[in-house]
Amino acid sequence: MKHLQPILQFLVGTYAKFGTSANLVREITVSVLTAVAVAVLVQLLTPSAPSPISEVRELMALTLAAQRRADSTTAAVGLWAKQRTIDSLTHQLFLRNEQDSLRANAGRSELDAMQQINRAIAADRHRARR
Repeated sequence: MKHLQPILQFLVGTYAKFGTSANLVREITVSVLTAVAVAVLVQLLTPSAPSPISEVRELMALTLAAQRRADSTTAAVGLWAKQRTIDSLTHQLFLRNEQDSLRANAGRSELDAMQQINRAIAADRHRARR
């Protein structure tokens, strides 16, 4: 019922605008026929088979998607290779630092080395407090 009330109000309003029921029926008929004619024309003018342009558009979309995937894969492989190089260089630096530390402490006893390490830690803490 609540859906019928707006329709009835619309019809009453249009009846008041057009004056007679004959004018109202004529306007509604013309509107319906116009809508049907437009729908039929759109249906007739729409191609049933895809056009070559739409096929080219679809081919371009597929090509671009494949290229994006290939670029993404290439970038991931490049990042992986660079990360391996960075990890390798970091390991080499660690080994060199260890060798330098061993060379620097070669003439010292274990006690001297531990005392130097403790002094370096204390100096670092003192520097961090400033």
